[in-house]
Amino acid sequence: MDDFNSETDSDYTSYWRDWFISSRGNEYFCEIDEDYLTDRFNLTGLQTEVQYYQYALDLVTDVFDLDCDDEMRETIEKSARHLYGLVHARYIVTTRGLAKMLEKYKKADFGKCPRVMCKSHPLLPMGQSDNPNLKAVKLYCARCEDIYNPKSSRHSAIDGAYFGTSFHNILFQVYPAMIPAKSYDRYVPRIYGFKVHAPAALIRWQNGERDEMRRRLRKLEIESGFKDEDGEEIDDSEEEEEEEEELEGMQKAIENGQVVGVLWTRIERRNMASVTHHKLNTGATIPAVGFGTWQDKDSQEAAVAEALKAGYRHIDTARVYGTEPACGAAIKASGIPRSELFITTKLWNNKHKPEDVEPALDASLKDLGLDYVDLYLMHWPAAFKPGDELMPKVDGKIETADISYIDTYKAMEKLIATGKTKAIGISNFSRAELEHLLKETSIVPAAHQLELHPWLQQTEFCEFNRSKGIHITQYSPFGNQNEIYDSGKNIGKLIEDPTIVEVGKKYNKNGAQVALAWGVAHGHSVIPKSKTPSRIKANLEGDFKLEAEDLKKLDALDRKLRFNDASAGFGYNFYSDLDGKKKN
Repeated sequence: MDDFNSETDSDYTSYWRDWFISSRGNEYFCEIDEDYLTDRFNLTGLQTEVQYYQYALDLVTDVFDLDCDDEMRETIEKSARHLYGLVHARYIVTTRGLAKMLEKYKKADFGKCPRVMCKSHPLLPMGQSDNPNLKAVKLYCARCEDIYNPKSSRHSAIDGAYFGTSFHNILFQVYPAMIPAKSYDRYVPRIYGFKVHAPAALIRWQNGERDEMRRRLRKLEIESGFKDEDGEEIDDSEEEEEEEEELEGMQKAIENGQVVGVLWTRIERRNMASVTHHKLNTGATIPAVGFGTWQDKDSQEAAVAEALKAGYRHIDTARVYGTEPACGAAIKASGIPRSELFITTKLWNNKHKPEDVEPALDASLKDLGLDYVDLYLMHWPAAFKPGDELMPKVDGKIETADISYIDTYKAMEKLIATGKTKAIGISNFSRAELEHLLKETSIVPAAHQLELHPWLQQTEFCEFNRSKGIHITQYSPFGNQNEIYDSGKNIGKLIEDPTIVEVGKKYNKNGAQVALAWGVAHGHSVIPKSKTPSRIKANLEGDFKLEAEDLKKLDALDRKLRFNDASAGFGYNFYSDLDGKKKN
C-alpha cells in the first residue's frame, strides 16, 4: 500500500478515489462517477454488506470528517475499499462504465493472454461469483475462451465480485465489433509431449471429492456405497465411532479443567456448526438464538453460566435489568474467548442526555468486565429525568425529560469510534420515530429489538426495517408466557396454541421451540429467558428449520396481540402506528 505519511488528513480525504485508482494493485478498477456514487438507488442493499457503511461512503465521496484513532480509521478504510468494489460491479455494466472499461481493455491494462496461439490478446477481469468474499478475480480471454489467474500477486487478492460474472458478456454484447476471431488451433494439454487423456481431469476431481462426499453422507446417516479395491463397500462406522469417542473425551477433559486452547477450539467449532447466525449491516454476525436476562437478578449468574455451558453465545442484558454484573461474572468464569461471544446491553432512559451516553456505556462495561460490547441499544425512545435514579418519580408518576432521541442517538454514533461498542441500535421505536431517526442521523441502526411472536408478527414493520438493512431481535418470543402480562391471562398461552402444538409434534418439539423456530425462519434473532437448566437447553434447540407449509400455518396465527406497552407507566405514547396498539 502507498505511504500516506507525507500527506495531510485533508489531502487524504479530499482525493480518496484518485488515490484508490492510482494505487498499485488497483489497475483493474475504473473511476466511478461521483453522481453515480451519490445516487442512493445505486447503493440499494449495500448497507447490510459493508461494515460502518455510512462512514465508508463518506470517505469514498470525500466528506469524511470523523475524528477517530488509527485502528478505527483503518477499519473504515477497509470498508471503503469494499464498498467501492461492490458499487464498481454495478457501475461497469452501465453505459459509462462499459466505455471506461473498454478503453482499459483496448490498452491491455488487464494483461494479455499467455497462450502463443492467442497472440497476446487482451484479457478482461471477471468474477466466478457475484457474492463477495468467495472467489478472487480471474482474467478471461475472449479468443481462446479460457480463464487465468492474474500474473501479479497484487491482483490475485482482488474479490471477483467487484467485477461480477456477467460483465465480460455484456461488454461484447454492447460492442460486438470487439469480439475476436477464435483460434483455429485449440490448446491441447500435454505432459512430456503426450496428450492428457480426457477423463483424467474428471478422475482427479472425483478422487479429490470422494472423502468430502463420504463425510457428508455419513453426517446424514446415509450409506455411501463406495467400494474398496476388492469390491467391498467401505465401512465408515468404525472411523466415525473413534472420532466421537475422541471428541467426547476432549469435552470431559474441558469440563474438568484439564484442557484448553486448540482442543477447545476444535470442539467449539463442532458444537457451533449448526447454530444459525444472521448478518448485521456492520458485517458482523449475530447468533439467532440468544439468552435473555430480564428479571430474576439474583439467579442470573447461575443461569447465564448454564446458558454458556449449553452453547449459547449471544447474551442480552440491559442497565435497567441490574443483571450486568451477573452476566460479567458468568462470562469470566466460563473461560470462553471474548471473540466467540456476542454481548448486547442497553442505554436506560435516565441517561439520554448526550453527555451522559458514553459514561453510561462505561458503567455497563465496568459491570460486565468487558472492554467492549457487540451491540449497544437505546432501550426506549422516551427520556426520563437525568440522574442516577432509574425510575425518577414525583407523586407516583415518572418524571420525563424533553430530550430528543435524535440527540441521544447522535451521541451513540460517536461511541463507534471509541471501540467501546461494535454496533448501535434501537428498541421499541414506532415506524414514524424510526423514519425520523433515519432522516436525521448518519449510522443506520444495526438492530431493532421489539416484541414479536406468532401472535404479534408486525409483518409490514419488520419488512420496513429489513428494507433499511436493520436486523430484528425479538423479545418476549413466547408472547404472554411471562406472568407480568395481565392482559393475556384469559386467552391461554401462545406456546399452547393448538396450531403451534400440532406443528411441534411433527418435529418432536415443544411449543416454545416452535415459536423460536418461527422467528429464526424469518431472519430474526430471538432472546428467550429462563433460569431452569432443562428449559435453557431446550430453548437452544429452537434453532431448527421449519418446512414451508408449517411456516405458512404459523404465519396465519397473527392476532395483533401486544402484551408489553409501557405507555401509561412511562408517560409516553409508544407504538402509536404499529399493530397491537390499544386505542384509548
